[in-house]
Amino acid sequence: MKITIITVSFNSETTIEDTILSVIGQTYSNIEHIVIDGGSSDNTQNILNKYRCKFSHLVIEKDNGIYDAMNKGIKLSSGDVISILNSDDIFSENDVISRVVHEFTQHSQAEALLTNITYVNASDLFGNPLRVSSIKYFSPWQLRFGFNPPHPGLFLKSNVYKKYGLFKAGYEISADYEFIVRLFLKGRISYVKASLYSVIMRQGGVSSSGWSSTHLISKEMVRGCLNNSIMTSYLLVSIRLPIKFLTQVLLRKGKFWRR
Repeated sequence: MKITIITVSFNSETTIEDTILSVIGQTYSNIEHIVIDGGSSDNTQNILNKYRCKFSHLVIEKDNGIYDAMNKGIKLSSGDVISILNSDDIFSENDVISRVVHEFTQHSQAEALLTNITYVNASDLFGNPLRVSSIKYFSPWQLRFGFNPPHPGLFLKSNVYKKYGLFKAGYEISADYEFIVRLFLKGRISYVKASLYSVIMRQGGVSSSGWSSTHLISKEMVRGCLNNSIMTSYLLVSIRLPIKFLTQVLLRKGKFWRR
């Protein structure tokens, strides 16, 4: 089974090498790593050139945002399973891809594998998590309320993209949410959940940068549902906010975290 890992980057000089090394360090060997850089103006391109021989494809050119870059990577991919690992994320362990392959081998009919991710302080990758995004209790009906499985922890068979399409333009932050709604609510794809913490994410980024992004995410969530004939409202998707806040508080008190 061939696994494609797509990394998109832009001015990621402080984090991209960690991402690359976490892919290189995987114990599973049949990996295709595709890197799409949006024409970085910092030292990112020098770092990418340093590891160029490790990539199956390296594309450096201007794009129309992160989802456009992801789509470029998907179009270049030739793997059986596709994973998107952003340029400020890393795999949590060296055997993550091996465990992903094992799950798909055990559940050959599954089109998607859902895994957990953790959010950490940007300066302390292996410190205590600030937040955990768990798929243990996820069910597709929860998407109407703004609860979606973490996109970096989602591993998809490549034929899913061929059947349901790529990320749609016109979303600033939540094209991944619309995509997940399209797959799990409209398409009703088959999936399995693994008790695996696959990815460590640095806290921050456009999707977690304050009230303005939260407001935009909520609006785009509503649009993503309605565009797929799934009824919801701004009020319904906002229910996720106090619940997520409460879980973060409890996490910091040590109630939820376990590796």
